[in-house]
Amino acid sequence: MPRVLIISYYFPPMGGVEVQRVTRFVIHLPEYGWEPVVITSNGGYHASWDTTLLGSLSDNLVVFRVGAFEHFSNVRKKNRLMKGAVVDREFRNSHYLRDRLLRKLEDFDRKYLCFPDEKNWWANRAFLPAVGMVRK
Repeated sequence: MPRVLIISYYFPPMGGVEVQRVTRFVIHLPEYGWEPVVITSNGGYHASWDTTLLGSLSDNLVVFRVGAFEHFSNVRKKNRLMKGAVVDREFRNSHYLRDRLLRKLEDFDRKYLCFPDEKNWWANRAFLPAVGMVRK
């Protein structure tokens, strides 16, 4: 059976629409004679989690997880989400020097370091394992 390499940051146990598409694609590939091999993240920042999707995957599916450093703005966003949405509004409206500096750092990160998207550091780390898997 020929193999196909799927490279996706979004994969279970993460949840959401972007995870559903890739998961369903990987589930149905063997029906059409393709063996999927997946390179994905080790679970960085994501707004939702759905561990039930792991049960729908085949036991012999090869999943290679690659870690990456998170952007500063994602780490701050994750911390604020864990504390609650009200904290985000308070942070955005704050006039304290510390909060103003953190907002400027987040804006710089989003504007200049997250190009073309906020998963670019993960993509760079996943490149060499992907090349190695293609050669193998």
